[in-house]
Amino acid sequence: MKKILVLLTVFFAVTVLGFTQNNVNDIQQTDQVTRSLAISIHAKLLEKKVEKVTVGQFSFQNDMSLFGAYLANQLTSELTNMPRRNYTVLSGAPPSDNSLWVITGEIIITSDVVRLYSRLIRIQDRSVEASFTSDFTRNAYILNMFSSSSSSSSGSSSFVMDDAMEPDSRESPVRYEIGASVSDAVIMNRTLTRSDEDYFLLVPQGSGRLTAETTGGVDTIMELYNYDSGQRLASNDDGGQDYNARIVINAAEGTQYLVVVKGCGSSDTGSYGFRSYIAIRETINKDEYEDDDEYYRAKVLEIDSSQRHTFHHEKDVDWVKFEIRQSGRYIISAKGVNNNSLDTYFELYNDEMDEIGNDDDGGDVFSSRLSINLREGTYFLKILCLDEDPTQAYELNITPAR
Repeated sequence: MKKILVLLTVFFAVTVLGFTQNNVNDIQQTDQVTRSLAISIHAKLLEKKVEKVTVGQFSFQNDMSLFGAYLANQLTSELTNMPRRNYTVLSGAPPSDNSLWVITGEIIITSDVVRLYSRLIRIQDRSVEASFTSDFTRNAYILNMFSSSSSSSSGSSSFVMDDAMEPDSRESPVRYEIGASVSDAVIMNRTLTRSDEDYFLLVPQGSGRLTAETTGGVDTIMELYNYDSGQRLASNDDGGQDYNARIVINAAEGTQYLVVVKGCGSSDTGSYGFRSYIAIRETINKDEYEDDDEYYRAKVLEIDSSQRHTFHHEKDVDWVKFEIRQSGRYIISAKGVNNNSLDTYFELYNDEMDEIGNDDDGGDVFSSRLSINLREGTYFLKILCLDEDPTQAYELNITPAR
């Protein structure tokens, strides 16, 4: 009895919430199907000359649900108000009453509809005197009642309801509008059922640092693909808060990305949130020394002078060559023009392209600085960027140690 009261309380709360969320059309459609069922039952009750009838339980997976509570209450209301009613609608009548008839049923959920199989049973001999089939369109109003049933059932049921965006797939992902920042990103509420996978399509309107992440209490795993080529670009487990997944990549404007979210294990189910946002990267133009991505295209850098270069994308590489006319120790350095946050890396080669030195972070913070003894001759210096999103130019210098 206590469980029934809890379900009815939540049922009425969900009904009020439905109205405040403008689900009027869903409610009207659900009520209309129930009304049609009541009319059919009413006609059969008149045909069978039933004297007393009670509305029993409408079960889902052998358990009660808010939708079942809705059906029982709505059918009771409809039958009580039927014209030409010559039978009595009872509440809680004892099953030993042989003159009593019972209306009961089972709820089945398919990918398209919520189907109700209801039966009119004569208690005296338990015979099924009539059966009815009713199909309800899957809508947010009905699904919310099943989800609320699961959350209020004290954990006795492992059922998790599909969300309204199912079925989705690699071929038919749910399109998500990327936010301009974490505060601008709208959280899309989804539900993972057992062995379920959810699919999201992201198409950035500008190039930059793209973040995709989940929120909530479900342990999630995330994979990110190039939608057109099918190439997997990244995957993550627990990179976000608590057990949530989080992927951050450099994304190109107009490229279609597919994000796949699933539970860490088949039993990791429940409701979670998905959001994505992008920090649009400011355009960094090529420097005057491009194209210098290969050693044979290296530009000359004079000793005791400097050059300003840029990494106009994260995979850009710069080469310079220089002549040492007097053997000794030399300092090679690279530093961001705005601050020391640009992460550079050096590789130094002789004229036979043998690597003779390298440096990472030998200068201030992430700046490169290499101090090395050099003989007379020609040298090649390769400068790489270890930042995935370079945002500033850098100054390159070669000077004799003093």
